[in-house]
Order: sequence, then structure tokens, then C-alpha cells
Amino acid sequence: MDLGYNCPNMKIIDVPAANSLDFRVLPYPGPTTIDSLSRLPNGQIRFQINGTQGYDYQIETSPDLFSWSALLTTNSASPPFQFSDGVSNQVRRFYRASRMTPSD
Repeated sequence: MDLGYNCPNMKIIDVPAANSLDFRVLPYPGPTTIDSLSRLPNGQIRFQINGTQGYDYQIETSPDLFSWSALLTTNSASPPFQFSDGVSNQVRRFYRASRMTPSD
């Protein structure tokens, strides 16, 4: 007889009764926010990412809010953390930060 584990994204993982399932429980992931946005004297943009420790984060940029490109993917960063974008010649540049599945 197989046991099942109900994942948050509604997929079922079958686990044979003779085997075990290892997993970790992370704290509730609160909101991910971008704060303290500023332009440095050299033209670079710097901001702070706030989130929940133990998760990976991805920072993306867009010129038009439709097409997004990844700038940085962290490896279980410990928020809050600072990010500086080295591109300083953009007239308009949008940013977003998202929480991702933690890496092991």
C-alpha cells in the first residue's frame, strides 16, 4: 500500500510504505517587498529586498512591464538584503522581486 503526500500545488507524491519521505517545513512566507529604492551618484539603482529567511529570491527587470529578464537569483538569501543594478543608462526600467522554492 502506498501513502500519499499532498503538495501545496495539488500534486500527489506516492511514497511506498517501506520507504520514508524527507522534507522540511519552512515558516509562513510573508510578503516579498522592494524598499529603500535610490539612485546612487554613479547612476546605479539600489534597493532592499525584504522577505522570509530560507527562501530563494529572483530579481527581474523590464522596460515595459510585459517582458521580464532575470537579473539575480539568490541561493537562500537572508532578507533583508541589498541589490544594486549596474545598468545606469536606462530611461525607464521596472523591477520586481519574487520568492522561489528554496534550494538545498
